[in-house]
Amino acid sequence: MASTPKLVHFALALVIVLYADQITYDLGSGVVIWNVGQGQWATRYQNVSCEHFDAGGDRHPGDQIQVLCKIKSNRFWLSHWDLDHINLFPRIRKKLTRLCLMGTPSAPTSQRKQSLIGGLHQCEPSPNPSTLWIFEPKRRKNSNNSSRVAISGNWLLPGDSPKTEESHWVRKLRGKPIQRILLGHHGSRTSTGQALLKEAPLIQQSVASARRSRYNHPHQETRTALKGRGIALIETENWGSLRFPD
Repeated sequence: MASTPKLVHFALALVIVLYADQITYDLGSGVVIWNVGQGQWATRYQNVSCEHFDAGGDRHPGDQIQVLCKIKSNRFWLSHWDLDHINLFPRIRKKLTRLCLMGTPSAPTSQRKQSLIGGLHQCEPSPNPSTLWIFEPKRRKNSNNSSRVAISGNWLLPGDSPKTEESHWVRKLRGKPIQRILLGHHGSRTSTGQALLKEAPLIQQSVASARRSRYNHPHQETRTALKGRGIALIETENWGSLRFPD
């Protein structure tokens, strides 16, 4: 007979998957993790706005993103300059016209990558932001180490920030009602350390936006760490795009 934790995790996953293909205008508010293969594209949607956290990967989510966000204002949050986080951005610009940029990482990058977001104007500050950067590292030579880290609602969105950088920002998680995490670096063994999980004890669910069949993400070490904390792991590779209502 399955244990109670396993039943709970299955139930949580089932509710999410039932919503996955029901992308319409009238959704209230929540977060969609798009199935982009090995990459990252998450969208926080509200009645009049969408906020996109990176936009890269092996595949584009198609017309669903347009149905969800085309008549709304759209803000683009870029964690860092890796192509698997930004290479789909030109296709956003074709589908979503009311789009602005929430700053850029401090790390240097190539002209090619800069051109992907070239000409996009900066967003006006929001008086009541649902999202905030909790860590914006100073210039780093390594792109992953330059990842900006965000909290949006009850979500932690760490980009590709590795354990060496987590040590600089995990204390900022104290007291925050974080219940879900989009795994850093797609679930690599180099991210989501024990210190992070200890400082965010309310996390119940984690999502890996990755292709385990090719890149071995999420790594077994990460799986073991999550299981040890009783945190459900859901993979876009297995379930497709996922919607999490607030």
